[in-house]
Amino acid sequence: MTPNLIRELLDACFYGKQIIEKMPALPLGMKPRHLHVLHAVEILSAQDIVRISDVSKVLRTTMPSITKLINELEELDTLIKNRAYSKDHRVTTVSLTPLGKKYVAKYIHQYHCKLAELLSSLNEQDCRTTVHTLKIMAQLMEKHPIQFKL
Repeated sequence: MTPNLIRELLDACFYGKQIIEKMPALPLGMKPRHLHVLHAVEILSAQDIVRISDVSKVLRTTMPSITKLINELEELDTLIKNRAYSKDHRVTTVSLTPLGKKYVAKYIHQYHCKLAELLSSLNEQDCRTTVHTLKIMAQLMEKHPIQFKL
């Protein structure tokens, strides 16, 4: 691995950020990160209950960060409802409201279908390799942070 290849790899990560910024306009107050939370809640809904800690694990984010996002979503026309779990009142569960389900359908499922059409000329194995490479890169950089002293 050469420094020039590392530069190209890091530059490619900026392309990823630019791609996210090209998403369709979201409703007022919504951020792309909110959609990640809504989508995670939808996926986790297949199980009996969805705890805030479950969402945190799936998104590999801290509890305080997820709690903040969920609180923001609750304020945005109650996209997610918080309620105490009846078996353990210390546990807070979340679920999508009808508006939250509508946003997931539009801004996740419909958008992903349109992107699949638009990007159909891309090689599927190249896409899988890119995903795999970025995951490993993130894991390695998290596990072995590089710090400089000035």
